[in-house]
Amino acid sequence: MSIMNWKLISLYFLFLVVVSCSKPLLNSSELFNKFPVGIPKKTKNPNTPYIYANGFKDYTFHQEKYDLGDTIYDVTKLKFNAVLSSFYTMNIMFSNFGYFNKKIRFDKPHRDFKSLNRYDLVWYNIKLLEHDSRTYTVIAQGDENWEEIYCSIIIIDNEKKDALSSTHPMKKDLLLFFIKEIQNPEKNHKTPPNIYPKRN
Repeated sequence: MSIMNWKLISLYFLFLVVVSCSKPLLNSSELFNKFPVGIPKKTKNPNTPYIYANGFKDYTFHQEKYDLGDTIYDVTKLKFNAVLSSFYTMNIMFSNFGYFNKKIRFDKPHRDFKSLNRYDLVWYNIKLLEHDSRTYTVIAQGDENWEEIYCSIIIIDNEKKDALSSTHPMKKDLLLFFIKEIQNPEKNHKTPPNIYPKRN
């Protein structure tokens, strides 16, 4: 066999190895599976022994009330758990839709550093999905402490309905949008200015 043929065969097998080692984005049929996504990074925290770059350990939904100032909404919070950065959802919104419209300070009673402020970022009238004519109010959040590190998102549609509720027609599409964007390093690392915690 000629040297050229050997080179072609070697390149072919190299291609197979690369493809087999690459982890594809979650597709719509895998939306509700709970398994780690991204690159695991070992930590010294027993509560979060691994965190995931460009990914998450799993995602969970939580019902809560949210005060936007003018109205208190019943919402569903989508949390991506054990992420490398609690700013992932904020970064995704900033990369795709520009600067936020509102910043809301919050305090958590379990925080390790009581003087450390964190903020929710709010975008109004955002057309999140190309195939959907609705606009949304999007609240991006995140927190990190000894118990957990997560980023999260709350979405309210232009009819003031909880867009992540089990009955909303766009829930799966919105979930898939953020799952894919978290896995996109070009979208998840660019943090909006002036949101980093400040000490009092």
